[in-house]
Amino acid sequence: MILSIAWKNIWRNKVRSLILINTIGFALAGTIFILALMNGWIKDYNIKVIETELTHLQIHNPNFAYNFKLKDTISHGSKVLNEIKNLNFTTKVSGRVKVLGITSSVYATKGAIIIGIDEKKNQEATKVYKYLIDSTSKWLDQTKKQNIIIIGDKLAQDLQMVRYQITDNSIRKLEEIGLPKNILLKLDSIKNKRFNTSIKFYLALEKILSKKEFSQYSDIIATFSITYKIGRKIIIRLQDINGNLVEEAFRIIGVYNTENDLFDGTTLFVKKSYLTQILNLPPNTINEIVIMVDNNKKVEEFKQILKEKYPHLLVESMFDLNQIMKMMTNFIWIYYAIFEIFILFALAFGIVNTMLMAVMERTKELGMLMAIGMNKKRVFFMIMNESVLLTLSGGILGIILGYLITLYTGHTGINLSKYAQEGMEALGFSSIIYPHASLILIIETTILVFLTGVISAIYPAIKALKLKPAKALRTDI
Repeated sequence: MILSIAWKNIWRNKVRSLILINTIGFALAGTIFILALMNGWIKDYNIKVIETELTHLQIHNPNFAYNFKLKDTISHGSKVLNEIKNLNFTTKVSGRVKVLGITSSVYATKGAIIIGIDEKKNQEATKVYKYLIDSTSKWLDQTKKQNIIIIGDKLAQDLQMVRYQITDNSIRKLEEIGLPKNILLKLDSIKNKRFNTSIKFYLALEKILSKKEFSQYSDIIATFSITYKIGRKIIIRLQDINGNLVEEAFRIIGVYNTENDLFDGTTLFVKKSYLTQILNLPPNTINEIVIMVDNNKKVEEFKQILKEKYPHLLVESMFDLNQIMKMMTNFIWIYYAIFEIFILFALAFGIVNTMLMAVMERTKELGMLMAIGMNKKRVFFMIMNESVLLTLSGGILGIILGYLITLYTGHTGINLSKYAQEGMEALGFSSIIYPHASLILIIETTILVFLTGVISAIYPAIKALKLKPAKALRTDI
C-alpha cells in the first residue's frame, strides 16, 4: 500500500521526477564507463607485460640479478627447471639465457638485452609471438637456420630497419583514426613510393604538407606507413663466458610490437641453443627461469613456496619486477572509491533537494494525512520509498546504459593514436583502450547508488515528521 502510494506520488510532477531519474541514470552510466575505461586500460597493460616481459614469477642467481654476469648461472638449472614444471600450480615454465650486448646496423648502434629462448612456441612461457606485426614475420621455430633474430618495432626503427610507404591499407587506417580528408588526398601524390629511411620520408611529407599540417600529422602518418626490412642482417656484439668479445651477424625474421617502447626498443630474441654456443656456455646453461601460474591472484603465495624450496636462489614476482604494475594494482581501488564518492556525493544533494521540494509542496497534504490517522512511521516510509524508487529507476537506467556503452566500446576500442600514441607507448600503455566492466564493479556501484538514495531520503523524511497537522493544514503552498 505505502509502496504503491509512493510510486504514484513520484509521477505527480513528471518533469521533475524525469529530470532526477535521468540525472541519476547518466551519472551512473558515466561512472560505470569511466571506471570500466580505467579498468580496461590497466588490465591491458598488465596482460601485455605479463605475457611478453615478466611472466608471473622469475628465478635468478642472486648475483646475476644485479650484474648480469654470465658466470652467475642457476646451478643445476635443468634439474630446477624440471622440478618447477612438475609443481601443481605452474602452467608454463621456461629456462633462458639472458645477456647484455650491443646491436648495430649500417645506420645506427644501440644497447640491447639478448634473450636466448626455446624456439618452440608451446614450450615458451612468454607470448611475444602473439605480437608479431609484419605479414612476413616468422617465429624462431619456423626456420631451421640458427643465426636468426626477432626484434621489436621500436628497435627496428632505431636501427632504421624499416621502410616507409603510403599504401591503400595505411590510408584506410589513417582514415579510421580521423585524419582529415584533405591530408589523405595530398598523400595520394606519394602513394606506393618506397622510402628507405625516415629522413627521406619526412622530406617527402614536408613537400606536400603545410608547416602546420606537417607539425601536426607527420608522426602519425609515419607510424601507419612503416614496413620492415625482414631478411636484413644486424650485428650483435657480446662478451662470452671468458670475457672475449664475440661478434655475430643475425638475420631478422620477425618484428613484434607490444606497444611498450622501452621493451620493444631493447629486447631481442634468439635461439637459446645457438646463443649458448657463441658464448661458449655449456649446452644446458640457464641464468633465468620464467614461470606462468594457474592463478595470478596467488602469485605472492606461490612465490613464498618457491623461496622456501630454493632458498639459495632469488625468486621475484611480477610486482617485485615492475613497480608500476604494483602501484596501479594497489591504487585502482582507491581511484574507484574516490571517483564514486564524488559522484555519489553530488547525486545525494540532487536527491535531497528534490525530496525536500516534494515535502514542502505537499505540506498541507501531509498534515491532512496525519490528521486523519496516518502515523508518523507510515509517513516516514512513504517519503523513504519515494526516494528509493526514484533512485532505483535512475539506477536501472544507468546500469543498462553504462553496460551497453562499455560493451560497445569494449568491442570496438577507443583509439587515442591521434592524440597520445607516442607518450602512452613510451610508458608501456596501449593507445587503444578496451573498457572492461567486471560484475563486481557493477554490483558494487549499484549497491552504493541504492544506499545513497536511502541515506539522502532520511533528512526530507525527518522534515516531514516534524510537521504539525494543525499548522500544516493552514499552510497554503
